[in-house]
Amino acid sequence: MIEREAQVRGIVGTPAHLLALRKRKSAKIILRLRDWRDDTTPLFEPKSPMGAALRYMKNQWERLTVFLADASVPIHNNASEAALRIIAVDVSLCALSSSARNDERAIITRIATRATCAFATAA
Repeated sequence: MIEREAQVRGIVGTPAHLLALRKRKSAKIILRLRDWRDDTTPLFEPKSPMGAALRYMKNQWERLTVFLADASVPIHNNASEAALRIIAVDVSLCALSSSARNDERAIITRIATRATCAFATAA
């Protein structure tokens, strides 16, 4: 019922609505994640893989949670994942080629072209 009223008033889909939704649904989960991180960190050696991951999470916490304060920041990183997938596929296909230098040029060209196209369509 509240969502319907928000739709009628033209509130749904606005940055303010998105932030309210994120704060209502995501903030509690983020706080639980932070508490888990703080409780779990002492259980691992700092130089262990898990210790390094927890330290990274703590050091990047502000960046990892900025989506709660800025509606323009996506809650996911699908664009980054897609860009990395392009690199991974191109690199894996390069083993078939005979020239590493040509492979490198081809990868750089493909990445630059796709990045430019992605930027142009996003703008």
